[in-house]
Amino acid sequence: MNTKLKQKLEQVAIKNGIHAMEWLGGSLYVKFQGSLPIIKADRTHIALRKIMKANDTGVNMFSVGDEWVYDFVPLDAEVPYVDYSGEHIPDGIDTQINLENEIALGK
Repeated sequence: MNTKLKQKLEQVAIKNGIHAMEWLGGSLYVKFQGSLPIIKADRTHIALRKIMKANDTGVNMFSVGDEWVYDFVPLDAEVPYVDYSGEHIPDGIDTQINLENEIALGK
């Protein structure tokens, strides 16, 4: 994966409020900060899938302890999307996540 594409993918994770991020063997490992990391992980997963679909690549997401792993695979090896956060996202959740991100950035 080229550096420019990696940077674009990292920006998606950063936008969703990360605590830590690391590339290992072609997979992106992310720890999210604040509350509701599952919703942040799902939001990141959806955005990464949209970006990678244009490159004929799929994205599988796994939870490993307090980290989320985004594994980049051939499009035909991508597993169907699973909403780990539940069927419904509570009203106002976008506002809460945005506030947490601004607090973390010192705004």
